[in-house]
Amino acid sequence: MIYLDMDGPSCNWTKATCKLLGRKVPKFNANRTSQRLNVELGISSSDMWKPIEKAGVDFWLNIPPHPWFKDFYRELCRLDEVLFLTSPSHVASASMGKVMWLERHIEKGFRDYILTKHKHRLAKDSSCILIDDHNGNIDAFNQAGGIGILFPAPWNRQFRNSGRAVEYVYEQLKLIYPRWTPPLQLVESDY
Repeated sequence: MIYLDMDGPSCNWTKATCKLLGRKVPKFNANRTSQRLNVELGISSSDMWKPIEKAGVDFWLNIPPHPWFKDFYRELCRLDEVLFLTSPSHVASASMGKVMWLERHIEKGFRDYILTKHKHRLAKDSSCILIDDHNGNIDAFNQAGGIGILFPAPWNRQFRNSGRAVEYVYEQLKLIYPRWTPPLQLVESDY
């Protein structure tokens, strides 16, 4: 079972949030332990989340997919069953918008997802793989017995690989699925 995070590996939440706030995407400071966008923008958490909440479902529905998303998802499906595992914000519009996003970018009526902030609870053993861009989610998943692959991004421990994020994940998956041959042509990162 492969669990795939949405905001980060699949779609560009950071870019959408900065656009909504009328800000440039910051160059994340790799020495910081924080992964919080509001810290990088120099604003409070509420100053970041209030406009997102006000935008409602439309914000979540219109987050742009990464250029690699469809090919990446298809390739993961060749390896194993894939469920999207995403943590919605504290407002209902986030959950609804994320489900609608999946229907828009995969297919109408799509239902292979789980909405929870407790991703580690699905790490029953090494047959469970989580691909996520959040250090803490990966650490908790690994500690619970699953295999976590940190999707490289400018804000996490794998920031040095963020220019080759999909290639890095494929390298990690090749260790788990040794008979699998990853695709030769990859889409470049948009980070």
